[in-house]
Amino acid sequence: MLQMLRSEDPTTTASVPEPLGRRDAVALAGLGLVAVGIPLWMSAAAGGIGFPSNDDWVYMRGALSLFRTGAIDSPGHTAATIGQLALVQPLLWLTGGAMWVFTAYGLAMGLIAVVSTYLLARRFVGAGSAVFAVAVLLAYPGLARQMATFMTDLPACALSTLCLLLGVRWLQGAGGRLTLIASVGVGLLAVSIREFAIAAPVAILVAAWARNRADERRLLAAVSATFALGIVAIALIASSLPARGAPSTFGLSLSAYSVPAFMTLAAALLPSIALAVGRRIKDLQASHVVAGAGLVATGMVVVPDGPFIGYIWAPTGAVSDALLSGFRDQVIPPRMWVMSEQLALVASVLFAALILRWGGRRLARVATLPKAAGAAMEVARSREGPLVLFLLAYAAGLAVFGSFFPLYDRYLYPLIPPAAVLLLHPFGTQARQVRSEAFSHAALAWLALSAILIAANSFAYDATRYRAGEAAVTLGYAAQTIDVGPEWVEFHASGQQSAGIHDYGLTDYDDRWPSFRPCAVLSNSPLDIPGFQLIREDEAAYRNYLFFGAGEPLYLYGATGPGCPAPPQAALEGAPPQAHPVGPDTSARSTGFGSGASLVDPGNMGPGPHLDPG
Repeated sequence: MLQMLRSEDPTTTASVPEPLGRRDAVALAGLGLVAVGIPLWMSAAAGGIGFPSNDDWVYMRGALSLFRTGAIDSPGHTAATIGQLALVQPLLWLTGGAMWVFTAYGLAMGLIAVVSTYLLARRFVGAGSAVFAVAVLLAYPGLARQMATFMTDLPACALSTLCLLLGVRWLQGAGGRLTLIASVGVGLLAVSIREFAIAAPVAILVAAWARNRADERRLLAAVSATFALGIVAIALIASSLPARGAPSTFGLSLSAYSVPAFMTLAAALLPSIALAVGRRIKDLQASHVVAGAGLVATGMVVVPDGPFIGYIWAPTGAVSDALLSGFRDQVIPPRMWVMSEQLALVASVLFAALILRWGGRRLARVATLPKAAGAAMEVARSREGPLVLFLLAYAAGLAVFGSFFPLYDRYLYPLIPPAAVLLLHPFGTQARQVRSEAFSHAALAWLALSAILIAANSFAYDATRYRAGEAAVTLGYAAQTIDVGPEWVEFHASGQQSAGIHDYGLTDYDDRWPSFRPCAVLSNSPLDIPGFQLIREDEAAYRNYLFFGAGEPLYLYGATGPGCPAPPQAALEGAPPQAHPVGPDTSARSTGFGSGASLVDPGNMGPGPHLDPG
């Protein structure tokens, strides 16, 4: 990759994009194979294709209920989501509601994200830098796991980037009016999945209006009016969906998450930031670095909990210890995590310095309001203007959303492609710095290693937990009385969720569903709670990194109180604890936690689910 970056001609990439050729086809084929192949391979090896993961249970539940009954049952969602549910319906119709469709959908969206990022980058940089931009996206820790899920974040990223690609092509004169219409149409589809994806079509339309061409005004007026009507329609449909997530106190989440969000984004962009600093080193003043360090230090004082948001990219793995009772072993080794926090701080300082440099160059002569408006118009009309406008609009959307709901690191995915392209875009000084390139590649290796560890652990952990739920069903427990994680509990729950309905003393998701009673409970570590009896201990239920690493324990408990069946004596008095770590061979079936599992539709497991009208 270093050689590819060095082989580019910056004088060419700064003006007219190079035509695509065989080199681009090979690069796209390789990137697509990596992007789709690794998550599919890991998901298949874990035996977890089609299983709910993270929060995608709510979208799976909504899509399946729409497929089966024509009505949407998706409680507790905050995304617009209607586009997500509609897009997967043809696949559900073709397969009769097969659960693997949800994994296939996520992988297809991941492929769209890769191709769109590469082609968008090629509008500004050469093939080597375009490959690097995609590599930065794929190395984002947690993204590989998200590609094999039905979460909305990656589809929003894929469609936002595709919207930007089509819009930039049109602005650069590479397409006719249908290209602009397609760009805004894809943008509307992205908005119907995640609201703050509105930044992409808005950026394209603002950039188009800013250049103020007489022959485009009628087209832009028609497209803009259609876009506005589309947004109104999406808002009306989204607001009519049941059980929208209730907002929290205004401003609380934003103040707690804005600084870690910036630092997490900077850490994910560190490979591109390192290259950008090396290429602009003569224009980067010490005052920029000092000011950037001051801003980061101030942010750390205001929010002292560390530089990461800590949702998926966390030391104990995706969603940390929030998926089961008890505590998990650390997924990212302690020394590596300390280094990660230090690198995130370095990245934040350098990123802030680059932003200050960019802003200072454009605001240096701004003394009056008309001059400020002129400077903003100049940015909007520039070749890279749509990308800058997107970043600003998306950040504003996150700020609004974060004023009512928590911000998670997965919300930052759409920022990676345009930000990486801008950092690699050849502004100003273009002297190559071998040291910055070496540091950039080392940073990319650090991110890739973190991504592999988190993905491998998450695939193994999620599949093993779900199979533990299947095992509990075979022991006689009803599906809606089993807690093997929030995906299982909330997928099988019925009624309207509300905080604090129960007080079981286990997890928050157990306490917010009126239909749920914990009769069989899986835990990461031994429980000492009255009324629960150990049914089975598996000292090596799964390997920490799917194919390698220490065997991790899981404990299955049964409630002994009224309303729950007595814990099965066969399990209590049977053979010693099973030890079948999840790995490439998952063909055997048993009630052990690490056993393989055939694909099971959760909607048909036991008497608990209320999704299937039959």
